[in-house]
Amino acid sequence: MKKLQIDDYVDYHSIIGGPVTSTGHRIQCIKRTPNIYGTGVAWVTGKSGCVSLDALSLPDAGEQGADAQEEE
Repeated sequence: MKKLQIDDYVDYHSIIGGPVTSTGHRIQCIKRTPNIYGTGVAWVTGKSGCVSLDALSLPDAGEQGADAQEEE
């Protein structure tokens, strides 16, 4: 399973575990736990604020919540 990284293009699921809601988002920043959100999050293009890593999947794999690498 490929880890989500900055600059990856991902699909977004508004309901975690549900169908893809929107596609073509690019990860701009990743913050893994521990953080103030209580779960790993990412900032992606086309969304205001951060979203849970569990709500993202790689377009080809369809693997929601792939482990993310922390931004350095």
